[in-house]
Amino acid sequence: MALTKTTLAASCGSDDLKLNVTSSTGATPGCLVQVGDEFMNCVSVDTATQIGVRSRGSQGGRAKAHGLLSPVTFGLGLDFPDVPPGTASPTSTDWDVREVGVVGGYDPGVAGQNTRVNTEVVITTAAQVAQTITAPSQGADGTEVRFLANNNVAHVLTFSPAIGGKVTGTFAAGGASLTLRAQNGAWTILASGGITFA
Repeated sequence: MALTKTTLAASCGSDDLKLNVTSSTGATPGCLVQVGDEFMNCVSVDTATQIGVRSRGSQGGRAKAHGLLSPVTFGLGLDFPDVPPGTASPTSTDWDVREVGVVGGYDPGVAGQNTRVNTEVVITTAAQVAQTITAPSQGADGTEVRFLANNNVAHVLTFSPAIGGKVTGTFAAGGASLTLRAQNGAWTILASGGITFA
């Protein structure tokens, strides 16, 4: 069985056992289901757009909520990439993954969103996200935030204050990523791909 990709047709909570998907093609009872970085087992294919699942957060991960249009993959265990020896999960468990399915997104500089936990922000919305990224607190030093988008939308991040003279970062349609690290109350750019800075 090959990997089959689709998206969530509706958001889901961390304890939901019925998932609404754009298409259930490729899902079979007993296959693995990956939503974002969370794995679970498929127990039923209820309709062309709904599946039943159990064992949320399996494969060493944890159950979590997922937003509208979050990426979904169906396949057998052998179809997914191999995990290096000694690794409990094919996903990174040291990052808090947040899926942004709405315009407005996520600002890691805002109190309550700025923690000592590395955060991966997956932009899943089909609409353009225009987000202002404010400065982190001094207490967030060393924290990293990674923004990922793989849709055909040119999302725009505005940095306030500017990061190394850069005021905006525009994502290339088709996919881009940006990793920031908090240091002395400011963000520094660690890595970027498919981003145009101005």
